[in-house]
This record gives sequence, structure tokens and C-alpha cells, in this order.
Amino acid sequence: MKSRSAIITQFFNANYEMLCIYAKSIIGDNETAKDIVQDLFLSLSTNKSIEEDISRPYLFKAVKNRCVTHLRRKSCHQRYIEIQVKSSQQFVEINYLEYQELKQKFDRCFEDLPQRSKEVFTLGKLEHITQKEIGQLLNIKIPTIKSHMSKALS
Repeated sequence: MKSRSAIITQFFNANYEMLCIYAKSIIGDNETAKDIVQDLFLSLSTNKSIEEDISRPYLFKAVKNRCVTHLRRKSCHQRYIEIQVKSSQQFVEINYLEYQELKQKFDRCFEDLPQRSKEVFTLGKLEHITQKEIGQLLNIKIPTIKSHMSKALS
């Protein structure tokens, strides 16, 4: 009586190429098909709890089931990626729309400011100039700068 390992080796040698061709016909990718068939034989050799008689029809059924499982996982993974890409695009679109809306509000508010407040705000917040330097450039005192900045920010 042959050992389980010897039987598996015999089935591997006799059926490997045909099982790979069968798997490739389902999967469409030669390397993945080989991986599936090799994984099947590895599982048969390491899984002591398998009680079925190993036969050629059993091997083809097992390869088919593994191929179907692979395709399901691939399909789920692909759908997940598509959902992630779609939600990322929507997030970017929403952020862009929010940005445009905020920019329009800012521009309207900015246009309503007195000219001196616009100058102080532009120098202080947009050009990052200190209050002391703004005072020297515009020939105004720091409390006046603070007052203009407060108007601009309210």
C-alpha cells in the first residue's frame, strides 16, 4: 500500500500540466493558474484531515473551486478599489467646490473693506509682514493696525 505522500506525488506528476491548463482556461493567467494548482497539492500534502480519496475528478473539482474563489476575491478587491477611487474623486470634487464657495465669500467680504483695512490685511496675513513693518510702510501706529486687522477679520 502506497503512502499518502507517494499518492499525492504520483497525482502531481500525472496531472499538474493538465490542471494548470484547466485553471488557466478559467482564470486567464498562466502564473496564477500554476499558483492555484501548486497550492492545491501543497494543501493536500499538509492537510492530514482530508479523508477523501484523491482522484482525478476530485483534483479538477478542487482546482475549479479554487479558481472560482480566486475570481470572487479578485472581483471583490476590484470593486473595493473602484469604490475607493470614486469616493476619493467625490471628496476632491466636494473640497474643490467648498474651496470655490469659500473663496467667493472671502472675495466679497474683502471687497467690502475700506481701502486701508485691505492694505493692512494683505500685508499682514497674505504677505506675512509684521505689525511693526506694516506700521513703518504705511506710516501708522500698531493700535491702528490692530483696529484695521480686526475689521478685516470680523
